[in-house]
Amino acid sequence: MRKELNSKKWIDKNNIQKILYDFQIDALNLVTRYLNSHTTDHALIKMPTGTGKTVLIGLLSHFYSGVKNILIVTPSLAVKKHLLFEIEKNIIEKFNLTNSNIKVVKELLPSKLESSLQNKPCVYISTVKGLSDIKSKTNDYQKLKEKIDLVIFDEGHREPAEEWQLAIRNLEKKVILFTATPIRNDNNKFKFNKDFVFNFPFEAAVENNYVRNVRFNLLENKDVRSFTEDIIKKFEKFENEYKIILRFKNPEEIGQALQVLRERDKRAIAIHDTFSSEDAHSDMVKNVPGDIKSRAESYWLHQNKMLEGLDDYKIVAVAIYGTFKDVRSLVQQVGRIIRHSNFGKDSIYQEFGEVYYQSSDQDQEKLWEEYIFYEKKLSLNKDLIFFNFEDYMQKIINGHPDILHNEKRFLKKIEHRSKKEDILYKYKLPLRTNIYIYNQNYIDFHVLIKNVKEFFALEDYYVI
Repeated sequence: MRKELNSKKWIDKNNIQKILYDFQIDALNLVTRYLNSHTTDHALIKMPTGTGKTVLIGLLSHFYSGVKNILIVTPSLAVKKHLLFEIEKNIIEKFNLTNSNIKVVKELLPSKLESSLQNKPCVYISTVKGLSDIKSKTNDYQKLKEKIDLVIFDEGHREPAEEWQLAIRNLEKKVILFTATPIRNDNNKFKFNKDFVFNFPFEAAVENNYVRNVRFNLLENKDVRSFTEDIIKKFEKFENEYKIILRFKNPEEIGQALQVLRERDKRAIAIHDTFSSEDAHSDMVKNVPGDIKSRAESYWLHQNKMLEGLDDYKIVAVAIYGTFKDVRSLVQQVGRIIRHSNFGKDSIYQEFGEVYYQSSDQDQEKLWEEYIFYEKKLSLNKDLIFFNFEDYMQKIINGHPDILHNEKRFLKKIEHRSKKEDILYKYKLPLRTNIYIYNQNYIDFHVLIKNVKEFFALEDYYVI
C-alpha cells in the first residue's frame, strides 16, 4: 500500500501523491511536521542528487497552503537559474499540475528588492551573496524579513560563510536545508533539530534504481592529449546518445583538450570564467548554457562550472584529469552522472555512471569509497551528522588536569588554540592570488573599478 501525505494543508493532494515515491512522501511528511512544530531550530532533508530534491522544493513552494511566502537561497548563480526554471515552469508542466494554485516566482536582486516584493503569495529565489547584500541594507532586510514565512536553503556543494549564516538566521524564520552531502560540520552552520532530520541513503537509491551506481576507471595517462584521446576511444560509441563531462585543473588544460576534440571533429564545448566569447555558438563560453538538455555537444569541458545546477540524465560519464582534493566537490561532480531517465534502465550507461580518472596523489576512487562508507554508517546512525570533531577534541583537552606526572617529568596541559589563534584561524586565507590583466585601450580608473565590482557580484565573490 502506498504512503500518503499526512497534512490536510496540501492543495491537489491526490494528484501530488501520484507523482511521488514513498521516500519522497516521507521527506515531505517530516517537513510538514517541522513546519507545524514549535521548534526554532532547523530541519535537514538529505537525499542523493537525482532523487527529486528540486521536485520536493517546488511542490512545497506551490502546493502547501501552510506557508505563503518562501525564500529559496542557493549557493550560486547557476543553481539559482536552474531553480527559477524548474519551480516557475518545468515541474508544473512535467507533472501536469493545475496552474490555478501556482505562485509567482521572483528572482530576488538586491538592487531591485522594492519592486520584487509582492503583495500576493510568492516564491523568492536568491543567492547567498544576494541575501548577504540585502542584509547590509537595514531597511531592505527588514522588509524582506516581514514578508517571508519560510527559508529553504538548497546547499549545493558549498558552505555558507559566517556573514551568510547570519543573513539566514537573523531572518528568524524556520529553515529547511536540502542537501546531498551533509559533511564538513554543516551542523556548525545551521542549528538542526534531531527530530527533523531525514536521510535517504545513496545505497538505497541505487538498490531501488532511482539513480545509477558508479564505476571508477583508472587511466594511466601522462598528459592532457593522451588522456583526452583515451576518453574519445572509450566514449565515442556512445556520443550520439549521451554526454560526458571532462574536468581539468585550469583553462590551459581545457584548451589543450578542446584542441584534441576539434582535431577529431567531435562536438565539444569548453566552459571557464576566462573565456569571453559572446557568440552563443562558440565552443568556448564563460557560463554553462541554459539549454544544455537540447544541445548537441557530447563532450563538456570545465574546471568548476559543472559541479552543480545541472539536470540532464544524458550526462552519463565524467573524466577527471584535474583531480579533486575534497570529497564534497567529487560527490557533487559524480552527482551529475547518476540521474536515471524516468527512474529506469536503458543501456549499460544507464546502469552505471562511469568515472574515468587520472592517477595522482589524491585517489578519486578512494575518496568515493570513503564517502560510501560514511553513507552506510549514516544510515545506521544519523547522529554522525551532529558529530563535531573540534568540540570533541576540546572536551578531551578540558578533561585533562592542568599538570600531570608522566614519563619521569611533570607535563603542563597544552591549550588547543588560544583566542587570538581562533581569530586568525577564522579569517585565514589561501596562499594564492588571481591577477587580472586588462588588455584593452585606456579606460577611466573609476569605470574600471565599477566593472570589476560588477564582475565580482555576478560571480558571487564578496569583500571580506
